[in-house]
Formats: sequence, structure tokens, C-alpha cells
Amino acid sequence: LDNLIKKGYDVTVYSTFDQIFFGELKWKKLNKNLFEKQLAKKISKENIIFVPRTSINLLLSILAKRFVAKFSIFCQISEDYFFTNTGIKMYRGKHFSRQADQMTEGLSALHDSKPITFIKYDKPDLDDYVLISCNGTEQIKMLNTTQWVELCRTIPKEMHIVLVGVEKDLAFNGKLLKLIKPLGLKVHDFTCKTNLFQLFGLVKYANYIISIDSGPAHVAEHFNKDVIIFYGPTDSENISKFANRTKVIHYKNKCPLNISPCYKQIEDQKCPANKECLYKIDVVNELRIFQDKL
Repeated sequence: LDNLIKKGYDVTVYSTFDQIFFGELKWKKLNKNLFEKQLAKKISKENIIFVPRTSINLLLSILAKRFVAKFSIFCQISEDYFFTNTGIKMYRGKHFSRQADQMTEGLSALHDSKPITFIKYDKPDLDDYVLISCNGTEQIKMLNTTQWVELCRTIPKEMHIVLVGVEKDLAFNGKLLKLIKPLGLKVHDFTCKTNLFQLFGLVKYANYIISIDSGPAHVAEHFNKDVIIFYGPTDSENISKFANRTKVIHYKNKCPLNISPCYKQIEDQKCPANKECLYKIDVVNELRIFQDKL
């Protein structure tokens, strides 16, 4: 989005989220349950349609609209390919943060414009704290509760611990909370209690973040925070930005089948190697090394 605005384009974001940033940008929130239907009605009014990821139904709706309205389209169709007016193209590199740039690099600049101005997030009413993000979009990315208990034991007792997550994470975080509360740690459970603004604020003002491959981890990298990220089946080299304050832990060589990274964008993926690339991580030692460098 920032690159499109810098090229001089007027940008409207259609999203199911409340507005995340403002400035040279329009933001229109759509109903989550009717998102694709509502979006299909609106796209014929735009000159350029940029959809980072889409379903087959939405892609077909967009293509159908092209017969009655002239617009350029940029749309991801798989991990390797994207679609534009000039045909299907292959990404030169799979790094997630670079794919969008490749999709739109053919757009010429119109005129100079200001970059996006990001919202100033409120500082949480907490002293020093560590933010923990245990949950990913899929179970296959996750450490077990025993590993998280050991990680929490390694956090200095004077530090607050903040757990974050969404509705589907309530069960896992609730179980973890019961295990770590008897340790006398100062734990705050914000699972399903924050909106997107508040979550970003919690990440931005944390002393450091401990996470698996998850949204809060990548937000932390964006804010250039001290963050340690435990990777397993996903490909750290194509996802993490490797910012100078990011510590990536990836025990690919611990997979007995030598197939890590093996993550696929399918629901409830099972691991034939019992997630050993994650469960074999010496989480305490890795966290201590990370803490010593802070």
C-alpha cells in the first residue's frame, strides 16, 4: 500500500477490520460474512484491483466484472504464481514481504505523494512486560504447553507476562494460564479481549516478544521490536524479515524425515514426523541466549 501511494495512486482499502492506518488512504469496512459479495459490487468502480490473496469465487467475480468495466487486476493465485492483466506470472522469490512489490512493480508512477501515516498506538497501563503469542493459524505451527511453561519460567519474575490470541486460542491459552499461575508469575490474559489497535499497541510497547510464526510476531518485526520467533513447518527464510532485532529459531535439521519446512495452505495439516522440528527445540537455552543480548 505504501508503495502504491508513493507512486501517486489514490488507494481505497476494503477490509473486514476497522481502520489500521490513515493518511493518503481511504478505508471502507465491509461485513465479514458478506465480504466477497460486497467487494464484487464495488470493484467495478475502481481503476486498479489489488488482492494479495483471494478465493476462487472472488477471483471469478472480479474477472466477470472486467467485461463491463475497465480496470487492471493484480491477484495472488498460489504460493508461486500471481495473475495480472498481462497473464499469469511466477514470483521471482517467495519471500512474503516481497511478493506484493513484484505484483505491482509494473505500475508506473503518476506523481509524488506522501507515504502512509501510521496511527499512534496508546501505551498499555503496564510496567515492563513480555508479550507471548502461542497460537498460529494452524495447530502444526505450535509449540506444546510444556515448552511454554518452561519459557515462562525463564522470564524474570519482576516482568509482567501478557498472553494474546483470538477466540479459537481460548482453550490453549486457558490451559497454559492454569499451569503458569501457580509459579507466582504476573500473568495477564488478553486472549479475545483486544481489537486490532489494542493488539498492535501491546506489541509496540512490549519489552520483547516471544512467539511462534504468527501475526503478532510479524507485527513485532514491522515495529523493529526485540522478538524471538520459533519456526517449525513454515519457511522462516520466506516469511521473516530477519530484522536486526529479530531472533529466528528454526531446527530444520531435527526433522527425522528431512522435510522441514513442509507447511501447506490446507486446513488441519498433520505432521508425519510428530513435529520434532518444533518439539526438539531447546526453548529455554534459546530464550536465555536471546535475553543475554538485549
